[in-house]
Formats: sequence, C-alpha cells, structure tokens
Amino acid sequence: MLLRLSFLIEHFTGNKALQRNKLYAKLNQQAQTPSKNLNGMQVFRGMAADWKSKDWSLHFFKKKYGNENCNLLTDYGLADFRRRNQYEVSTFAQVIGKIRQKKKVYLRFSPLIEQKKELLAALHTNWLRSFRRWDSMSEAFHLFMGSKGTYTRLHAEMEVSLFVQIEGRKRWRLFPPASYTKLYPQFAGRTHFVTEFESWPDASQYPLMQQAGMIEVTLEPGDVLYLPPFWWHFAENLDATVGVSYRFNSLSLALRVSPFLTMMRLLSHNPNIFYTFYHAIVTKRNPLFEAGR
Repeated sequence: MLLRLSFLIEHFTGNKALQRNKLYAKLNQQAQTPSKNLNGMQVFRGMAADWKSKDWSLHFFKKKYGNENCNLLTDYGLADFRRRNQYEVSTFAQVIGKIRQKKKVYLRFSPLIEQKKELLAALHTNWLRSFRRWDSMSEAFHLFMGSKGTYTRLHAEMEVSLFVQIEGRKRWRLFPPASYTKLYPQFAGRTHFVTEFESWPDASQYPLMQQAGMIEVTLEPGDVLYLPPFWWHFAENLDATVGVSYRFNSLSLALRVSPFLTMMRLLSHNPNIFYTFYHAIVTKRNPLFEAGR
C-alpha cells in the first residue's frame, strides 16, 4: 500500500519518493515465488507464415516505398507525450540503407501500413480483429524495422497488442502485470509506464527483477505475439527485422488485468484521459504515434 501511494504521488508531482529504496528493500526480503498465471499472453507460432505479408523484406520496402517519408522516434518521444516531437524525419531508403550498413537505427510505429491499402490487404486483418472485445476503441497498424541490437526499453501500456514478426528474429523479455512493484517503475502521469532504466539492466543493480517472473520469447518470421494490457515488455532485434503491430484499447479487459494500473492510466495527465478518449471515440485513432505532429 505504501509503495502504491508512493507511485501515486510521483504520478502527479514527477518526484520520486525519498523512502522508495527502503520500500524496495523490504519487498526484496518478502519476495515470494511469482505467479505463473499468464493472463492470456500467447505466442502463435507460424500463424502468419502463409499471409501475403510473408514476402515483405527490407529489399521489398526499399524498392516499393523507398521515397516515402518516415519519422524515427527517440525513446524519450515514446516515453513522454510532451516530448513526442523528438524525432528525425527520414525516408525508408535511408533507414534501410543504415540498417544494411549495420548502423543502430530503429523505425517504430510507422503508419505506412494504413497509408497503403495494398499493405493492409496483405495482413489477415479479420484474424487480428477477432481479438477485439465489445468495448474495444480505436485501432492502429504500425510498421517496425530495425537493425540488429536495437531495442525498445522496458515498458507497459493499457492497449492490447498483437505483433506479427515478418523478417528476422526479435527477442521479448516479458513480465506479468502484477510484477510492476519489482520492476522499478516510473509513474509521472504518462499514458504508458516505463522503468528507471533505459537499457537492459545489471541484475545486481536491480535485484527485485529476479523475483518478477520474467518470460523470454524469441519470435521467428511468421510468429505472432499477443499481449493483453499492462504486460511489461523489452523487445530487442536479434537480426535486422521487419514487423507489424496491431493495437487497440479495451477498458473492461484492462480492469480485469490490473485495476491499479488502469486507475493510473485513467489519471494520466501527459496527456489527460479526455484527450485520449476523444481520439479513441471520435477520430478512432491513437494520437501518440501519428506521423503528423
């Protein structure tokens, strides 16, 4: 309870409670075996192996869409809505060129899939949308491509996500929603939650993580990962990769998975929930990662 109060204070003030480390130490002493309840997290091996999208590759995108513009988001732009303008304008040809040169570049949340009808038609959208619930709001299809060794920091969000691996391998380090107290989270009014560390941490610096019940999954081409709300994930490209995410919101599912994290999401002010609901209900879009900022 004290730790949750500490998170709530940080959520509104942005200041970490002075007694946090003592609370972490106490939790570490009282740590028990983590629950093995996966809350619906699933890996569908080979599900997309025969979709038309199986032919997508770095070469394919450079040849077909090399002159199209794209935005390279920074980790800060992803983690903080107020910094969403922190991105570099590039083209797909430039990004793919850097990937082939083995430079560290990661294109995330590109809306190209939705902008090109032929790309959207190559996905099995009926199957992806079958995961939607009666109260599902908004949806988004986003393209990802990155060089070997690039990653997205450990984070969690209220959205439901299905990730389709198309080219290369991607390693996911996953934690159940209830493990957030052991992941050193930051709550500062954001719409999604991040941790105190940006890259994968040294276990000796963050000992509670060893009790958090990590699940490691490596996606191969054709695999699909389904993540319910508030599953913490750190995604790292083991090869040069291409993938697509399908995302939507479901308040009823979020409440079932984690009432506390849902409350923290509804209390967000960076931006506030009314702004987000407006886009979810009226524009049917998630405004956080759109190209037009």
